[in-house]
Amino acid sequence: MKRAVSFAFGGAIIVAALTAWLAPGMIAWYFNPPVEMGGFSCTPPITWALKRLQWAQLWGVIVGGVLGLVVYGVFQRRQVRMLEQRSRKPDYGSNEQQPQREVSDQ
Repeated sequence: MKRAVSFAFGGAIIVAALTAWLAPGMIAWYFNPPVEMGGFSCTPPITWALKRLQWAQLWGVIVGGVLGLVVYGVFQRRQVRMLEQRSRKPDYGSNEQQPQREVSDQ
């Protein structure tokens, strides 16, 4: 469980950092603020852009956490498969003998 939380937290931090880096450029390039700039006050467009940035970062954290859990699930399955393969190795059936190592008297 501790490992799953670590993966989720790591994924959330990585995607949040990417979102904080990429979101401002995407907002500036893709969107025009739907609010009018009144006179010399640019407070409404800035408020709109910051709210949009906060939502993008929140979604980045959520998506990153989910992706972190998915990566954890993939690694966990891989470990389980490896353990199952190790346990399935032949135990040298009852009719076969295990190879003996020769001990030399030197």
